[in-house]
Amino acid sequence: MRPLGRERELKMWLPAPPGHARYFELERGPGPDFDERDRSFLSLLRPHLARVRMRWERRPRLPSLTERELDVLVLVAQGLTNRQISRRLFISPATVRTHLEHIYDKLGVRSRAGAVGAAFRNASERAASKSVR
Repeated sequence: MRPLGRERELKMWLPAPPGHARYFELERGPGPDFDERDRSFLSLLRPHLARVRMRWERRPRLPSLTERELDVLVLVAQGLTNRQISRRLFISPATVRTHLEHIYDKLGVRSRAGAVGAAFRNASERAASKSVR
């Protein structure tokens, strides 16, 4: 852990594979800079943060859906039926069913609710990951 050369900022390096960098960057608002006591406390947190980061990186990720599959999934989440989705996207109901089958396979679910739930969990994880570097 070392100061970044800017006031009230500190970077805590974590273990990383060769060629990668893993760290938490901390910033303090107006007031005193980080002191030795702060750095000692953060040193105690480092192994715990490293474990959290490793668990985060090992989590199962949502497989990539095509743009059209995402379109269908968004409309499913809004409560539209296959017929309503087909009209909205100018595709046949059979094509909607095919997209849903692909979505279910990719997400490892068996229902519309399961697909929406998997997408929601993934969106929540992505939002949380933006606050963790």
